[in-house]
Amino acid sequence: MVPLMNSKFLVIILVSLVAGAGLGYSISLPQIMTLQSSVSELELETSASTNDYNNLNTTYNQLRDSYDSLNATYYELTSELSTLIADYSYLNESYVELSQQYEDLLFHYNLINGPASNFTTIKDLQITFTTDRTTYYYKDPLSGNVTMAYLNGTLFEGSFDLFVTLIGGGRSGARFNIRNGFADFTYGPPAFIYGPGTYSVKIGWIFTIDDFVVADPNDAGLPEVLVEAK
Repeated sequence: MVPLMNSKFLVIILVSLVAGAGLGYSISLPQIMTLQSSVSELELETSASTNDYNNLNTTYNQLRDSYDSLNATYYELTSELSTLIADYSYLNESYVELSQQYEDLLFHYNLINGPASNFTTIKDLQITFTTDRTTYYYKDPLSGNVTMAYLNGTLFEGSFDLFVTLIGGGRSGARFNIRNGFADFTYGPPAFIYGPGTYSVKIGWIFTIDDFVVADPNDAGLPEVLVEAK
């Protein structure tokens, strides 16, 4: 860095010039004024350069601090990312394991909770009565199907009443149509209006399409199945 030139330095120059004049060198006043002007310009340039240097140094320090801060944040985020990746891998392994356990439980549940079915012949009518499950959630609807055909092969046309009775409790019911010897039925919700328990699901009345009674609840052998409401 160029040292600052102040008045003391100018005095030294002037003394030197006077001494030089005494030794035989001559210098005029205009030359001295020119030198003084040059010195002032150098001082201004030096001061400006010093300010620029200080500003650049300040900017550099600020950028270095920002870099250090960003670098620290980067390493912190990298560490967090590594932790998250490890957690994700663990959760994914747990998910796969739980999914396998669920599929296994569902398989065995479906084996246990298969359809409940009853086949009977009443008078000259063959009836197959099936519920889709043996165990229901008590707020779910009851579903299944019925097939009816005469012994001569004629498909039954008419309707039937379905009774849902809580063992040791009350009963509810609904009527469903049967066409071409087949009916899908869905009763409820609520079908199990008395809450959890064991229910008898039974066909109680059977009517032809012109409302002739084929069977009534007093007839023996009407199809019935037991289901559980949880």
